Amino acid sequence: MSQWMTLYRKEMLEMSRNAKWIWVPLVFIIIGAMQPVTTYYTPQIIKNMGSLPEGAVIQIPIPSPQDVIVSTLSQFGTIGILILVLVSMAIISGERQSSVAGMIMIKPVPPVSYITAKWAGIQTLTLVSFACGFTAAAYYTVQLFGKIEVVPLMQSFAVYGLWLVFIVTVTVVFGTWLRGSAAIAFAGIATAIVLTVAGGLFKPYMAWSPFMLTNHAAALVSQGQLSDNLVLCILSSLLLIALLLAGGVQLFRNRSDLTG
Repeated sequence: MSQWMTLYRKEMLEMSRNAKWIWVPLVFIIIGAMQPVTTYYTPQIIKNMGSLPEGAVIQIPIPSPQDVIVSTLSQFGTIGILILVLVSMAIISGERQSSVAGMIMIKPVPPVSYITAKWAGIQTLTLVSFACGFTAAAYYTVQLFGKIEVVPLMQSFAVYGLWLVFIVTVTVVFGTWLRGSAAIAFAGIATAIVLTVAGGLFKPYMAWSPFMLTNHAAALVSQGQLSDNLVLCILSSLLLIALLLAGGVQLFRNRSDLTG
Protein backbone atom coordinates (compact mmCIF):
# COMPACT_ATOMS: atom_id res chain seq x y z
CA MET A 1 0.00 0.00 0.00
CA SER A 2 2.87 2.39 0.75
CA GLN A 3 4.22 1.78 -2.75
CA TRP A 4 0.81 2.53 -4.24
CA MET A 5 0.50 5.74 -2.22
CA THR A 6 3.95 6.81 -3.43
CA LEU A 7 2.86 6.34 -7.04
CA TYR A 8 -0.42 8.16 -6.34
CA ARG A 9 1.37 11.12 -4.75
CA LYS A 10 3.78 11.19 -7.69
CA GLU A 11 0.83 11.45 -10.07
CA MET A 12 -0.78 14.22 -8.04
CA LEU A 13 2.51 16.13 -7.87
CA GLU A 14 3.07 15.79 -11.61
CA MET A 15 -0.40 17.16 -12.38
CA SER A 16 0.33 20.05 -10.03
CA ARG A 17 3.58 20.83 -11.83
CA ASN A 18 1.75 20.79 -15.15
CA ALA A 19 -0.80 23.25 -13.71
CA LYS A 20 -3.63 20.78 -14.36
CA TRP A 21 -4.92 21.45 -10.86
CA ILE A 22 -5.42 25.07 -11.91
CA TRP A 23 -6.68 25.13 -15.47
CA VAL A 24 -8.87 22.01 -15.57
CA PRO A 25 -11.07 23.04 -12.59
CA LEU A 26 -11.08 26.59 -13.97
CA VAL A 27 -12.39 25.40 -17.34
CA PHE A 28 -15.12 23.40 -15.61
CA ILE A 29 -16.08 26.43 -13.52
CA ILE A 30 -16.40 28.50 -16.68
CA ILE A 31 -18.53 25.80 -18.32
CA GLY A 32 -20.73 25.53 -15.25
CA ALA A 33 -21.24 29.27 -14.84
CA MET A 34 -21.62 30.08 -18.53
CA GLN A 35 -24.83 28.15 -19.18
CA PRO A 36 -27.08 29.78 -16.53
CA VAL A 37 -25.59 33.22 -17.12
CA THR A 38 -25.99 33.14 -20.91
CA THR A 39 -29.48 31.65 -20.58
CA TYR A 40 -30.54 34.44 -18.23
CA TYR A 41 -29.13 37.28 -20.32
CA THR A 42 -30.03 35.93 -23.77
CA PRO A 43 -33.08 38.25 -24.19
CA GLN A 44 -30.97 41.31 -23.29
CA ILE A 45 -28.20 40.21 -25.64
CA ILE A 46 -30.63 39.79 -28.54
CA LYS A 47 -32.31 43.12 -27.74
CA ASN A 48 -29.00 44.99 -27.70
CA MET A 49 -27.80 43.53 -30.99
CA GLY A 50 -29.74 46.26 -32.77
CA SER A 51 -30.85 44.14 -35.72
CA LEU A 52 -34.47 43.79 -34.69
CA PRO A 53 -37.22 45.92 -36.30
CA GLU A 54 -38.57 48.80 -34.24
CA GLY A 55 -41.32 47.78 -31.86
CA ALA A 56 -40.38 44.11 -31.91
CA VAL A 57 -41.05 42.32 -28.64
CA ILE A 58 -38.85 39.45 -27.52
CA GLN A 59 -40.65 36.79 -25.55
CA ILE A 60 -38.41 33.93 -24.49
CA PRO A 61 -39.88 31.57 -21.89
CA ILE A 62 -37.93 31.63 -18.65
CA PRO A 63 -36.62 28.10 -18.04
CA SER A 64 -36.97 26.45 -14.67
CA PRO A 65 -33.85 26.02 -12.50
CA GLN A 66 -34.03 22.30 -13.18
CA ASP A 67 -33.97 22.86 -16.95
CA VAL A 68 -30.91 25.09 -16.62
CA ILE A 69 -29.03 22.41 -14.69
CA VAL A 70 -29.96 19.79 -17.27
CA SER A 71 -28.66 22.07 -20.04
CA THR A 72 -25.45 22.57 -18.10
CA LEU A 73 -24.98 18.82 -17.75
CA SER A 74 -25.13 18.53 -21.53
CA GLN A 75 -22.27 21.04 -21.73
CA PHE A 76 -20.24 18.92 -19.36
CA GLY A 77 -21.04 15.97 -21.62
CA THR A 78 -19.50 17.67 -24.65
CA ILE A 79 -16.86 20.25 -23.77
CA GLY A 80 -16.16 18.67 -20.39
CA ILE A 81 -15.55 15.21 -21.83
CA LEU A 82 -13.31 16.67 -24.54
CA ILE A 83 -11.18 18.38 -21.89
CA LEU A 84 -10.96 15.25 -19.74
CA VAL A 85 -9.97 13.06 -22.68
CA LEU A 86 -7.24 15.50 -23.70
CA VAL A 87 -5.95 15.63 -20.12
CA SER A 88 -5.91 11.87 -19.59
CA MET A 89 -4.85 10.62 -23.02
CA ALA A 90 -1.10 10.70 -22.36
CA ILE A 91 -0.75 9.86 -18.68
CA ILE A 92 0.43 6.34 -19.55
CA SER A 93 1.41 6.50 -23.22
CA GLY A 94 3.56 9.57 -22.55
CA GLU A 95 5.61 7.71 -19.94
CA ARG A 96 5.84 4.69 -22.24
CA GLN A 97 7.28 6.81 -25.04
CA SER A 98 9.73 8.59 -22.73
CA SER A 99 10.82 5.27 -21.14
CA VAL A 100 9.75 6.51 -17.71
CA ALA A 101 7.33 3.58 -17.43
CA GLY A 102 10.15 1.14 -18.13
CA MET A 103 12.33 2.67 -15.43
CA ILE A 104 9.47 2.49 -12.94
CA MET A 105 8.82 -1.16 -13.79
CA ILE A 106 12.46 -2.02 -13.05
CA LYS A 107 11.93 -1.12 -9.36
CA PRO A 108 9.97 -3.49 -9.56
CA VAL A 109 6.48 -2.03 -9.41
CA PRO A 110 3.45 -4.30 -9.99
CA PRO A 111 1.59 -3.20 -13.12
CA VAL A 112 -1.66 -3.19 -11.14
CA SER A 113 -0.22 -0.62 -8.72
CA TYR A 114 1.15 1.54 -11.53
CA ILE A 115 -2.08 1.58 -13.56
CA THR A 116 -4.50 1.98 -10.65
CA ALA A 117 -2.43 4.76 -9.05
CA LYS A 118 -2.45 6.72 -12.30
CA TRP A 119 -6.15 5.99 -12.76
CA ALA A 120 -6.92 7.17 -9.22
CA GLY A 121 -4.91 10.35 -9.75
CA ILE A 122 -6.66 11.39 -12.94
CA GLN A 123 -10.05 10.44 -11.49
CA THR A 124 -9.37 12.65 -8.48
CA LEU A 125 -8.75 15.54 -10.86
CA THR A 126 -11.88 14.60 -12.82
CA LEU A 127 -14.22 14.57 -9.84
CA VAL A 128 -12.75 17.67 -8.20
CA SER A 129 -13.01 19.61 -11.47
CA PHE A 130 -16.57 18.41 -12.06
CA ALA A 131 -17.47 19.33 -8.48
CA CYS A 132 -16.14 22.85 -9.04
CA GLY A 133 -18.06 23.24 -12.28
CA PHE A 134 -21.25 21.73 -10.91
CA THR A 135 -21.09 23.97 -7.84
CA ALA A 136 -20.66 27.03 -10.05
CA ALA A 137 -23.64 25.95 -12.16
CA ALA A 138 -25.82 25.40 -9.09
CA TYR A 139 -24.80 28.71 -7.54
CA TYR A 140 -25.60 30.85 -10.58
CA THR A 141 -28.76 28.91 -11.29
CA VAL A 142 -30.06 29.54 -7.78
CA GLN A 143 -29.08 33.21 -7.95
CA LEU A 144 -30.69 33.81 -11.34
CA PHE A 145 -33.58 31.34 -11.61
CA GLY A 146 -34.58 30.14 -8.16
CA LYS A 147 -33.99 27.42 -5.63
CA ILE A 148 -33.30 23.75 -6.33
CA GLU A 149 -33.70 20.81 -3.99
CA VAL A 150 -30.28 19.86 -2.64
CA VAL A 151 -30.71 16.09 -2.42
CA PRO A 152 -31.68 15.49 -6.08
CA LEU A 153 -28.91 17.87 -7.07
CA MET A 154 -26.29 15.87 -5.17
CA GLN A 155 -27.67 12.60 -6.51
CA SER A 156 -27.45 13.98 -10.03
CA PHE A 157 -23.85 15.00 -9.41
CA ALA A 158 -22.93 11.50 -8.24
CA VAL A 159 -24.63 9.76 -11.17
CA TYR A 160 -23.22 12.07 -13.83
CA GLY A 161 -19.81 11.92 -12.19
CA LEU A 162 -19.82 8.15 -12.68
CA TRP A 163 -20.32 8.69 -16.43
CA LEU A 164 -17.28 10.97 -16.53
CA VAL A 165 -15.27 8.43 -14.53
CA PHE A 166 -16.22 5.76 -17.06
CA ILE A 167 -15.09 7.82 -20.08
CA VAL A 168 -11.79 8.72 -18.40
CA THR A 169 -11.27 5.04 -17.55
CA VAL A 170 -11.78 4.11 -21.20
CA THR A 171 -9.21 6.73 -22.23
CA VAL A 172 -6.67 5.53 -19.66
CA VAL A 173 -7.06 1.91 -20.78
CA PHE A 174 -6.59 2.86 -24.43
CA GLY A 175 -3.35 4.49 -23.28
CA THR A 176 -2.02 1.10 -22.18
CA TRP A 177 -2.54 -0.21 -25.70
CA LEU A 178 -2.04 2.66 -28.15
CA ARG A 179 1.07 4.83 -28.31
CA GLY A 180 -0.09 7.96 -30.13
CA SER A 181 -1.94 10.58 -28.07
CA ALA A 182 -4.15 11.49 -31.04
CA ALA A 183 -5.24 7.88 -31.46
CA ILE A 184 -6.01 7.59 -27.74
CA ALA A 185 -8.03 10.80 -27.76
CA PHE A 186 -9.95 9.68 -30.84
CA ALA A 187 -10.70 6.31 -29.24
CA GLY A 188 -11.97 7.91 -26.04
CA ILE A 189 -14.19 10.43 -27.82
CA ALA A 190 -15.40 7.79 -30.29
CA THR A 191 -16.44 5.56 -27.39
CA ALA A 192 -18.53 8.37 -25.92
CA ILE A 193 -20.12 9.09 -29.32
CA VAL A 194 -20.90 5.43 -30.03
CA LEU A 195 -22.51 4.94 -26.63
CA THR A 196 -24.50 8.16 -27.09
CA VAL A 197 -25.80 7.16 -30.52
CA ALA A 198 -26.55 3.61 -29.40
CA GLY A 199 -28.37 4.92 -26.34
CA GLY A 200 -30.55 7.10 -28.55
CA LEU A 201 -31.28 4.52 -31.26
CA PHE A 202 -31.65 1.40 -29.14
CA LYS A 203 -32.86 2.87 -25.86
CA PRO A 204 -35.05 -0.12 -24.85
CA TYR A 205 -32.03 -2.42 -25.12
CA MET A 206 -29.45 -0.08 -23.59
CA ALA A 207 -30.80 0.26 -20.06
CA TRP A 208 -27.48 -1.10 -18.77
CA SER A 209 -25.31 1.30 -20.81
CA PRO A 210 -23.12 3.78 -18.91
CA PHE A 211 -24.40 6.50 -21.24
CA MET A 212 -27.85 6.15 -19.68
CA LEU A 213 -26.32 7.64 -16.54
CA THR A 214 -26.67 11.03 -18.26
CA ASN A 215 -30.41 10.52 -18.68
CA HIS A 216 -30.76 9.35 -15.08
CA ALA A 217 -28.82 12.39 -13.84
CA ALA A 218 -31.12 14.71 -15.79
CA ALA A 219 -34.20 12.90 -14.48
CA LEU A 220 -33.01 13.24 -10.90
CA VAL A 221 -32.83 17.01 -11.29
CA SER A 222 -35.96 17.54 -13.35
CA GLN A 223 -38.24 15.01 -11.63
CA GLY A 224 -36.60 14.78 -8.21
CA GLN A 225 -36.87 11.01 -8.05
CA LEU A 226 -35.00 7.86 -8.97
CA SER A 227 -35.84 6.56 -12.44
CA ASP A 228 -36.23 2.96 -13.55
CA ASN A 229 -33.09 0.89 -14.17
CA LEU A 230 -30.84 3.40 -12.39
CA VAL A 231 -29.42 0.74 -10.08
CA LEU A 232 -28.80 -1.59 -13.03
CA CYS A 233 -27.03 1.20 -14.89
CA ILE A 234 -24.83 2.06 -11.91
CA LEU A 235 -23.89 -1.56 -11.24
CA SER A 236 -23.09 -2.28 -14.90
CA SER A 237 -20.99 0.88 -15.11
CA LEU A 238 -19.00 -0.06 -12.01
CA LEU A 239 -18.50 -3.57 -13.36
CA LEU A 240 -17.33 -2.26 -16.74
CA ILE A 241 -14.91 0.12 -15.04
CA ALA A 242 -13.45 -2.75 -13.02
CA LEU A 243 -13.18 -4.96 -16.13
CA LEU A 244 -11.58 -2.16 -18.13
CA LEU A 245 -8.98 -1.60 -15.41
CA ALA A 246 -8.24 -5.32 -15.24
CA GLY A 247 -7.87 -5.42 -19.01
CA GLY A 248 -5.64 -2.35 -18.98
CA VAL A 249 -3.38 -3.90 -16.37
CA GLN A 250 -3.09 -7.07 -18.47
CA LEU A 251 -2.36 -5.11 -21.65
CA PHE A 252 0.29 -3.09 -19.87
CA ARG A 253 1.86 -6.25 -18.41
CA ASN A 254 2.10 -7.80 -21.87
CA ARG A 255 3.69 -4.79 -23.55
CA SER A 256 7.20 -5.38 -24.83
CA ASP A 257 8.00 -1.70 -25.45
CA LEU A 258 8.04 -0.36 -21.89
CA THR A 259 11.66 0.51 -22.17
CA GLY A 260 11.04 2.60 -25.23
